[in-house]
Amino acid sequence: MKQKRICAYVRVSTTRQAGHETSLEQQREAIASWCAASDARLVETYVEAGASATNDKRPAFQRMVADALSADHPYDAIVVYRFSRFFRDAHFLETYRLMLLAARVDLISATQRTDETDEAHLMRSMIALMDEHSSRTNGTQTRRVMASNAEAGFWKGSIPPVGFRTYTAEVRGKKHKKKLEVEPEEAALVRRIFSMYLRGERETGPLGIKLIATRLKNEGILCRGREITNSKVATILKCEAYIGTAYWNKTNSKTRQVRPKSEWVAVDVPVIVPPADFDAVQARLATNHPKVTPPRTVNSPTLLTAKAKCGQEGCGTGMLLMTGKGGKHRYYQCQRKKKIAANACSQPN
Repeated sequence: MKQKRICAYVRVSTTRQAGHETSLEQQREAIASWCAASDARLVETYVEAGASATNDKRPAFQRMVADALSADHPYDAIVVYRFSRFFRDAHFLETYRLMLLAARVDLISATQRTDETDEAHLMRSMIALMDEHSSRTNGTQTRRVMASNAEAGFWKGSIPPVGFRTYTAEVRGKKHKKKLEVEPEEAALVRRIFSMYLRGERETGPLGIKLIATRLKNEGILCRGREITNSKVATILKCEAYIGTAYWNKTNSKTRQVRPKSEWVAVDVPVIVPPADFDAVQARLATNHPKVTPPRTVNSPTLLTAKAKCGQEGCGTGMLLMTGKGGKHRYYQCQRKKKIAANACSQPN
């Protein structure tokens, strides 16, 4: 009988577990024992260090599936330590198992033996549902612990906003509980950006987001090793943490959608910007928003930008500033004539 060619898939859900390597090594050993007992040949091992099995957004997993389904058919089976290493979602597990089966690639657990009988299919489905339930329960418990830590003022792992850095406030066993403190150089940059937007500098008057980014770029000022972009300036100007309150649990990590404000957890942090300045900046940002004020009226020096409208009856669209003779002549033209057709409006230039 031809020796079965298999690939192994080993996974841990967090980078902290991956760093210890214990879980990964245990999985490898169990799969190696299964290969020896089954007279199978291990061809390849795919390692996923620090990835959840609740979805298929895993680079090593996707590479393995693509290889398994390829035309040269390098594997007869994929072997995992437990089915939960492959998926913690019953629907996804069965979908991918059937996809592989159609390509004559089996999915095998080294510790949860099943076959293709009806009873085995039921058992595999029950295992997958239990794994899915376990994942959700663990996730709920983890969120409760993280919410409790956030309510106590501890920072939950993500990169701090510009102007802050983390420090160890407490040590509990092997865990370092961290809080935010002011990073002086970054905080000075944050205050300058707020001041530039509100009051300007060097007798310029208030500056816009683009001009602030351009000026800082021209001065060679970097933010955490990178050039300061328009979006970075906008993010800094909108960050509520600078007036003493950061929020945890604002967005759903899976869907990236903003959660209801009732689910946010407030974390007290040091104040960097006076609340009055922050409120004034938010008011100006709201006024300059494109839905409130057309962008050209914010940054264009032309007198009638977004003001001049076509006077032709039934038209009323905006007038565009046009030039002729290499820029020697300047005149207004109805947008319909410019964007649709010359005869779309009878209003003369």
